Formats: sequence, structure tokens, C-alpha cells
Amino acid sequence: MARLLSTIFINILLFISYSSAQTTEARVTGQITDQMGKVVAQARVALTNLNTNVVRETETNEEGIYHLAGLQPGIYRANVAKEGFKGIVKGDIELQVQDQVSINFAMEVGSVAQTVTVEGGAPLLDTSEATVKQVIDSRTIDAIPLNGRNYLDLIRLTPGVAVNTQARSDFTNRDTNGAIMGERAGNTGYLIDGLDNNDNFHGGVFQAFTQDAIQEFAVTATGYKAEFGNGSGAIVNVVSKSGSNDIHGDAFLFARNNALDSSNVTGQDPPELSRYDYGGTIGGPIRRDKSWFFASLESVRENRGSLFPADVPASLSDNEDFSRIPETRDFRAFGKYTQRISSANDLRVSLSWTRAKLENQLFDQISLPSASLNNITKSWLGSVALTTVFSSRLMLDSSFAARSQAYGQNQGTALGTGYEILFLDDGTSFNFGPPPGSIQSLDQKYFTAREVLSWFPSGHHSTKFGVEYARTMVDGANGQDIQSVIATIHPFFDLYGTDSFQIPQGVAFLNPGDNLSKLRNHGITLFAQDDWLVVPSLTLSGGVRYDYDSKFDVKKNVSPRLGVAWSPDSKTVIRASWGLFFDRYRLGIAQAVPELGGFNGTTIVELDYPRLANDALIPLGGSLGAIAASTGDPDFLNTHFSIPSGSLVTQGNIQSLTGLAPADFVAAANSYLATLGTSFIPVDFSPATGYLRQNITGSFEDQIRVAHPFHTPYNSTVSVGVQRQITPNLSLSVSYVGRSIRNILGVRITNLSPDAAAAGTPITTDGGPVQRSYGPWYDGKYNAMVFTVNKRFSRRFQFQANYTYSKSTDDLLNSNLGLGVGTQGGGSVPTDNNNLELDRGNSDLSIPHVFVASGVYDLPLGFRLSSVFQATSGVYFSASGTPNDVDGDGISSTRPPETKRNEFRGPASVNLDLRIEKNFRFAERYSLSPLVEFFNLTNQANPSLVNNAWISGAPGPEFGQVRVPLPGREVQFGLRFTF
Repeated sequence: MARLLSTIFINILLFISYSSAQTTEARVTGQITDQMGKVVAQARVALTNLNTNVVRETETNEEGIYHLAGLQPGIYRANVAKEGFKGIVKGDIELQVQDQVSINFAMEVGSVAQTVTVEGGAPLLDTSEATVKQVIDSRTIDAIPLNGRNYLDLIRLTPGVAVNTQARSDFTNRDTNGAIMGERAGNTGYLIDGLDNNDNFHGGVFQAFTQDAIQEFAVTATGYKAEFGNGSGAIVNVVSKSGSNDIHGDAFLFARNNALDSSNVTGQDPPELSRYDYGGTIGGPIRRDKSWFFASLESVRENRGSLFPADVPASLSDNEDFSRIPETRDFRAFGKYTQRISSANDLRVSLSWTRAKLENQLFDQISLPSASLNNITKSWLGSVALTTVFSSRLMLDSSFAARSQAYGQNQGTALGTGYEILFLDDGTSFNFGPPPGSIQSLDQKYFTAREVLSWFPSGHHSTKFGVEYARTMVDGANGQDIQSVIATIHPFFDLYGTDSFQIPQGVAFLNPGDNLSKLRNHGITLFAQDDWLVVPSLTLSGGVRYDYDSKFDVKKNVSPRLGVAWSPDSKTVIRASWGLFFDRYRLGIAQAVPELGGFNGTTIVELDYPRLANDALIPLGGSLGAIAASTGDPDFLNTHFSIPSGSLVTQGNIQSLTGLAPADFVAAANSYLATLGTSFIPVDFSPATGYLRQNITGSFEDQIRVAHPFHTPYNSTVSVGVQRQITPNLSLSVSYVGRSIRNILGVRITNLSPDAAAAGTPITTDGGPVQRSYGPWYDGKYNAMVFTVNKRFSRRFQFQANYTYSKSTDDLLNSNLGLGVGTQGGGSVPTDNNNLELDRGNSDLSIPHVFVASGVYDLPLGFRLSSVFQATSGVYFSASGTPNDVDGDGISSTRPPETKRNEFRGPASVNLDLRIEKNFRFAERYSLSPLVEFFNLTNQANPSLVNNAWISGAPGPEFGQVRVPLPGREVQFGLRFTF
């Protein structure tokens, strides 16, 4: 025992870096009895992996119970032997990621040389698991049509997934694209072969893998055990393929062209599209029954035209180059080595590398070609894992991983001014020119490790203990970020163009080094869990997890987990679970917080008047627009200084217009404004734009502060469900999930005076500038009923279908937590900083009705048909009208005061993807499969962006209609050679 403890201690010391102690391995338990029901002790049970001939063996205890753990997903054969009894053979036992399978055997008296073969296959129901989990098997992954062949899209096949297509299309949509059970998508924990694959800066997955390299894909939505953490959302556990005793592989080519596509926009051709996706995989033995390899390569080359709003005015489109087509150039490589060192030790080593180059990528759905980005990302991930079996009751998992990513955006590019324009007369808006924060570089480094001890003290208990250490380092550099918001009407913009009333705002870096980010984080996790088989029909699971994070100053993140699985009969399982789930630290949302290592930007906000007050249509408090509205004369300054109405006024021409030097004009203008009997913000000339301005930068504290105490986001989740086996291969289930989400991070002004909106009153409670604080201000709730049908493969076909009815609410104005310079480290501040409930409403992540079905059907003559069908209700959205400052903080909201946040719902979405494949087999082990895939087969105009224009106190004429659709029908041809 002393030697064992020494081994564990040494391993822990060796792997001190960063970890995420998760598992992909399966476990098989069961009881051996004779035909009279009496237990059979010391029976030998062996499971053989049919791909590698790796054998795991054990003996039953005095109660006839056996445990076999550390089993890699795959197909197994079970052999049971005991002197005085006939041997038992059970084949085709498919074990999936994280499976906990119970297989009982009844032995017949006879000679051990005699063999009884029982029906193959694993049980359909997992009677010991309390989690809400769905596993996508290798058959589905291989056959299902995935648009873009992105294996992460398999998430959409699972219950409770919401995709808000109106989210921005760059990195920030990682919180709304694939949110699971009400939690932001960026809070999902991604694992590859049990190791952390999270991008802790942007959110989402860190390293991409080719679809053909994935063996299994499991999504545990709720109720996961204490060994899983570092994310308050779901756990996505992906298992990559490994080599076997036979050489297997494939080569593939997929191609698309817009000549085969259909347009879902009347009078418009389908966007330009040219896509080629090619690569291959190979795996086999290095030394049979001892060591194996697997490798994959993939290259993607795509030029894809964009769909723009149909209402782009000529005043904008005439200055745009619509021939700029977004381009994608991706390359992915992956290699894996596995070795059976001894009967007690298994080794796995893997390395992956990707390069993603994106050019002319649009900032969002209302962006024009000039508001596009160019970026390149290079990533690698390497890992080493060792499984040591000390005995049938004790096993140790040790692993180490390192990963790195270099990201550059618009490097070496001289950028001009970026604009967002809001047309007040029809409610439309567009982005043109460089997006805010366009220039950026990031260098991420992660080190991961784990030590997990599995102990089976008796036939009734399965226990795990784990220790983790975490280390993350991110260095970045940011370019200047100033964007001018133009608020005008079409006639004015036709006359004045970009020399219109505008609000330059953003972040400037005044001192050397202010633009640099140096983010560091580390953490320690301890966990313990136990599955207790109380009686054969009842399993209780319990665990506790402690997460320490260096950036959260609250160090009491203890998360208990409880679960129960009860089988009242052999065909029914009733499950329930509860737990607390803490999120990991997301470095990206702290990028603008100097206290946390972010850049030190200076806020710039001013009101610019190129035409004086002539086109200043927004009556912000103390602004020239407000004075023009109160006097009823937009030309009051023109008249006083004898400047022709609509003239362009700048620091460079003011003397020729008035005879006054710039400083003299400023003094005269402020003197005149003081005579009007209303409060006003003094004017001067902007050194950046040269326009007459009102500078309100001084109203803001430059640095975003950190709220203290700085609590970790978490949720409390409960689930209750029942699953019923209808036939040996068909099951139905229904589950309830309730989730209370706490401490959602965001920005809030904490010293804003309740009377700030009133003219002439102090803005802040302390007389200083407003202080934006980054902290756990927000919360939400989620409730859902989930109905699932699962038919595993038999009689040539399989299918899965699920329907989720849910309600999700929160008070966070921007569910994309925000990245980079432009988002100010956490998205928008609330509409009313002193009344967060004003933003309480339907969550951006809420889609009340979601139905998803997928299936694979093997037809005669080598044909295969597979499809994915999805129907969802519309996404909630808020109306957008004339900007107004509700709480007097100087930041305007476009939501009309008479409406609620996310009060309205857009059109529903219906999508059908279909694949038809023909398999030609030759020379026994070779096959060639031509195929054709249809994405959005019915050519639906599903919404990507919905018109939300609120005009003159009422919905606009196209309110709630699709403004920009998702692509119409696209056709893809493919060819696969398999050996």
C-alpha cells in the first residue's frame, strides 16, 4: 500500500500544470448467478476489444458481482468461465463514451469446455445513470449530412439546444450559437479524449477536428458528476478514432458550386459559392495486439458570397465593392498512437495541428463588404495519457496536455474610420468601414493535466477521487478602436454622407503599452464521487467538487452533485439529479479590465456636428439636438453666426465662414448657448475629426473596475425523467429540467445617480465620473420539458427524435458576453443601471419550441439514405427605434420605452438536410461511395436577421419579417474511398 501511495504522489507531482479531470472510458458491471438464482463467486469475466484484442479481466466477488473499468469505447466480446459451469460468450457489446453498463449472466451447470452463446448487444437502457445524456455513435457521425462537415454541429441533434442566428457572426456568437439548456454556449465544457478542449478566451472549442476522425460524440446536458466541471453548461465529450489490428482508412472529396444551388430571395441569384473539402484517414497496427496508430488530414477551400439586406440604400451601396467574397482556407492534421505496455498499463499519445485563414469575413449580418475582417489562426494540441490498473478494484488515470494558439486579425493593415449608421426614418441600420477593434493579435497557451483514482471497494460502490491544477496564459495586442455612430434620415444622408451628425465612441490607447493584454490564470480542483448500488434496481450517486480560481476572489466554490436511478422493472428507468455547476474563468470577457490583466484603454465619447444642429435629430440631454428640439429651430446656430443652413463646418473652414478663429468661435458659441436658458454641454472642435463637438468623455471612468466580491457564475440545476424500453431497440423518454442561473458576468455603472436623467442634476452619487464595474450582476431562469425517441440500429435503420418545450428569461441586455476592444469587456451596460429589472425578459437564448429528428436507413443494393430535420419557433428580439438615454448615463438605448426586452418573436425555421449514398464494394475490403447531399432541401427562407424597426411609436411596415435569410438550397457532391 505504501508503494501505491508513493506512485500516486509522484504522478501528481509530475503532472502539476493544468488539468481537467474528465473521462471517456466505459464501465461494465453485473452479477453472475446460476440457473437457481444463487450467486457465483470467483467466476472469471473477460471483455475483449474486437478491434485491438485488448482484454480486461476480473473475477466476481462473494456476492457474484464484477466490475470492469477503463474500457475504451468500441465493440467487445464477453467471456464468462467457472469450473463446473458451461462457459458463456456474448458478442457485439457496443460500449459508448462514459457508458455505465450492467450485464448479468446466468450460468448453466456443465463442463467449462462447453460454451453457451447468448444474444449479443449491450442493454438499451442504462439503469445506473441519472444524467440527461445523448451519445451520437460512429454510424451516425459517418452517415449524417453535416453542413460544412463540422463535427460540432452534432450538438444540434441533442435536446435543449438553441441557436440564435441573429447573434453576431464573429467570435462573440459563441455564447448564442448552440446554447444548451438555457446556459450560454461559451459555458459548455468541450473535451477531446477526456482532455480539455476549451478556448478559455473566446469561449467555445479550441481545436477543430475532421469529421472522419471522430468515433463518438456525447453531450451530457445536465446532472453530470463531480468529475466533470470547468463549465456551467453542458459537457461535450468527444472520442477520436484509434488504430486497430487491421489497416483501415478512407479518402474523401466533397464539392459545391452555386451553379447547383437555389435562391430563396425573389429576383436574386444564389450567392457565389465554390467549396472543396478533401482529405483522408488511415489507422492500423504497428505491432499487432500491442501498439496502433491513427492519422487524419483535411483541407477546406471555400469562397462563399454573402446575403445582404435588400434595403441597402444607393448612398451606401455605390461606395461598396460587392465583389469582395469571404474566403476560407483551413487545414487540419491529427495523429494518435496507442500502446498496450502491459496487461496493467495502456498509453495514448496524440497531436493535432490546424491552420484557419479567413479573409473578407463580415462583422455581422448588417455589415457591408467594407466592414470585413481578415484573420489567421494557428493551433496545436498535444496530449499523453496513461491508464494503470493496479487490481480489479483500483485504477489510476494520469494525463498531460499542452496546447497553443496564435491568432492575428488585420495585421499590418492601415484602417480608416468605421461607421454604424441608423436611419431614423425607416429603422434600418448598417455597418461600413473597419469594425471596432479590428486589429488584434493573441497568443494563447494552456497546460493541462490530471490524476484520477478509481476504486471499487465492494460490489456495491464505484468511487473516484481526482486532483486538478490549471494554468492559462494569454498575451495580446489591440489596435485603436473608434467607431462613429451616425443617426440620421435618408434625405440628410443623401445630402451629407459621412459628414452627418455622429457619435464617435470607443477606446483609445494614449500611453505606450496601454494596448497590451497579459492575462494569467490558474486553478486547483479536488473532487470525490461514489456510485452506490443500493439494490440491483436502485443506484444512488453523490459527489462533491471544489474549484479554486485565482481570478475569482470568492474561494468557496463547492459544488455538490446528487443523482438517483431507479428501475421499477426491467424496461423502465426513473432518473433524478441535482447539483451546483460553477463556470470556468473566461479570459476574453476580462480583456478590457486592467485589474485582471487587460488593456488600459481610455474611453472616447463625443457628439460631433459637421452641419451644426441642422441634422442633430436625437435630443440627448444637454446636446445641441436637444436645444434645437426645444427651440423648434435646427438652424439656431447657423442663424446666429450667419452660416448658410446645411454648410459643412470644421475647424479648418470656420474662419472663412464666420471671420472668427476657431478658439474665438468656440468662446462665442458657448457664450451664446449660455443665454438660451437651458443646460448644455460646452462645445469645442474635435482634434480627431475637426468637427464641432460636445465632449462627454470626461463623464466616464477610463478603467473598467472589478466588482468585489467577485463571485463565480454558477447554476443550480434539477432534472427528473423517465425512460421506457418499448422494444429491444426502441425507447421513449420524458424529462423535466429546471435551472437557476446566478452571477452572470457583465458591466454595470455602480455610482449612477437615480436622478441623473433629470436636466441640471449631478450624474453620479459621488460627483466623479461614472464608474463601469465588471461583476456578477445578472441572473436568469430556464425550465424545459424534453421528449425523446431513440431507435438504435437494427433491421437496416436507426433514428433519433426529440422535442423541447422551454422558457428562458434573464436580465442581461447582451447575451454575448463580449470580446475585444469594442465590447468593453462584457457587452452593453443595462438600459437602466439603477433598475436591472427593466431588462428582465425573454433570453436571447430562448427558443420555446425545438424539434429535431435524424436517421440512417440502409436500403437494398448498397444505397443509404440519411437526413436531419429541424423545426423551431422564432427567436425573440427587441424593437429598435430612436435612441434614448433612459437613466442619464450618456449611453442610449434604441429599445422604445413602451416595449419590453425581447418582447417579440421572429418567424419560425424549418430545415431538412438529406444525403443519398451508393456503396460499391470490391475485393472484399474496399468500397467506393459516391454521394449527393442537399442542405435546406425545401429552400426555406429561414431567418438570419429579422426586421425590428420601430418607427414613430409603432412597428414598421416590415416589422418581424425576414430581413436577411440563411442560405437557400445548396447541393454537395462527394466521393469516398474506404479500405
